[in-house]
Amino acid sequence: MNTNPSQTSRADGKPKILLAILPYWDPMIPPMGIASLKGFLQKHGYSVHTEDLIVKQECLEFYDNYFQVLKKCVPPGKRGNFNNIGHDVLQNHMMAHQKYQDEALYRELVRILIHHSYYVDAADEHVRELNRIMEDFYRMLEACFIALLEREQPDVLGVTAFKCTLPASLFVLRLAKRVRPAIRTLMGGGTFNESHALDSPSFEALLAESRDYLDHIIIGQGELLFLEYLRGGLPAGRRVYTKADIDNRILQFHEMDIPDFSDLDLQKYPYLSATASASCLYQCSFCVATRVAGKYRMKDPRQTVREMVSLYEKYGHQLFFMTDSMLNPVASD
Repeated sequence: MNTNPSQTSRADGKPKILLAILPYWDPMIPPMGIASLKGFLQKHGYSVHTEDLIVKQECLEFYDNYFQVLKKCVPPGKRGNFNNIGHDVLQNHMMAHQKYQDEALYRELVRILIHHSYYVDAADEHVRELNRIMEDFYRMLEACFIALLEREQPDVLGVTAFKCTLPASLFVLRLAKRVRPAIRTLMGGGTFNESHALDSPSFEALLAESRDYLDHIIIGQGELLFLEYLRGGLPAGRRVYTKADIDNRILQFHEMDIPDFSDLDLQKYPYLSATASASCLYQCSFCVATRVAGKYRMKDPRQTVREMVSLYEKYGHQLFFMTDSMLNPVASD
């Protein structure tokens, strides 16, 4: 495991960074996490490229093909919210494909995944067709990501992972270590707030599974932690970093810049994103907002408006999706 972020052959002594988000996630707003990290790290002199593979045309085509075949398995009366339910099938199928050794057991597992989501028995021909699509998807993703690594030549690779993007994220991290053994690999994202929360069995399993190819996990707000990692200021020999490693400091609203979406294809998204607050006033048992973001904080409404105007002037989008957990207290202002 390579843990020295300052190790680089670049003239300025600073590593080049590649930040990526992998399929599949609902393409409603561009990925704010990697766009915000790019803007923040570039302000501190780092070269950063962001790559959004969710809306890459080849990935969208595989997504459509997969769900067209999955639809053949499910009668109209049992489809319900078909694609939303089908994401559970897709993400588990994506993970299973990376791990299977026995073809017959693999096909049976895919049948079980479909049955548990839609309560139908999938025909063998449809299961085989889904497996072929999955095989082609990973072949395409491998070629695409190797070309990306060759083009960008990064010293550090960071991926932002959600529940639905975790399988492909692990795949490219493993691939990156294989083709560029000296690369440093990091992961952050929403999956560590929910399905892979710190100290959960899923988190421990992920740590064990990824030991050979994932150097570090960053949990929570990533800007300050990532910067300290790059500067060599985080405890050596650790794989998991949280805000406790930087004295619980978080980036305040007045310290934040607008996200840098310059590498991303915004025409593939109906909205840009904006935020006017952090966390929530309430502590509902089904929600992790307060546990993740801490005490509820409101941004100065004039800053929110300035940021939205700046994003419009820079990128031409007039529709904004507010990402706040609790917008009510700030909406009027």
